Order: sequence, then structure tokens, then C-alpha cells
Amino acid sequence: MASSIFTVDGSATQAEHFTTYGGTVSLSLVSVTGVFSCVYSAVGGSHNPQTFPTFTYGTTVGNATFTFQSDPSDGQGRAILVECLVNGGFDANGKPDSSLRTRRLIGVNNGLDFLPLCANETTERDAVVGWLKAFNSMVAVLLPS
Repeated sequence: MASSIFTVDGSATQAEHFTTYGGTVSLSLVSVTGVFSCVYSAVGGSHNPQTFPTFTYGTTVGNATFTFQSDPSDGQGRAILVECLVNGGFDANGKPDSSLRTRRLIGVNNGLDFLPLCANETTERDAVVGWLKAFNSMVAVLLPS
């Protein structure tokens, strides 16, 4: 059975992942069994407007990379919500299957080295996690609990 679970830089154990500005991020399906197509896209971001990355696909289905934007030098971290859609979201019988869509949050530290995101954080601009309440609310709806 096909699955949309994917790793970010080799890790599949958490809903969120951190990287550096200008760093290349690798995405890869955990299993390609039953997968004939895989599309990654940025479906949300912590800042508006925000430049979303372009995904470059490897020769193996389910493998892709993107480079996180350069540091905007405004002292704020950035985060994007990346979605993986396998087989167009349809099972082998052509029926919609929500398990063929998985989302992961990827962010970078801000200029003061605060993390831009942390699941379920509620303190606005907290010095430990730097999470934004508005983005937290958006992600709570988009990420599975």
C-alpha cells in the first residue's frame, strides 16, 4: 500500500524540522511501494509575503530537494509547510485517500537564534521557541494531531 510519509534530511520522526538559511533540504519517501507519482509543494508560510522554494526532483520517485531562501536580514525566522501528495491522492481503486497526503513544517532560526516554530506553543515571540500565535493556529488546522 502506498504511503506519503516522507523524511526531511533523513528524519521522519517529527512533524517539524529545522535547517539553516540558504541550506539545501532533502525530502524522501520512507517507502516507494505502490507509489507511481509524488509531488512536493509549499502550502503555507509564516510570513506574508514569503518566497516559497522551488522543488527539484531526483531520478527516484519520492526524492526531491529545495534550498531554503536566503536570510532576509530582518531578525525573524521563517517557516514553510511542505506537503507530499502521492498518487494524486487516490488509492489503487481510484478513491480519494487522505493518507496519501502528509505535511511537515520546516523552519530556520531567526537572526537572534530563536527557533521559528514549535508545535503547540502559545507564547507570542517567546525567547525559547519564537513561535507566532497566528501561524500556530494555522498549523494546528493543517497538521494532523
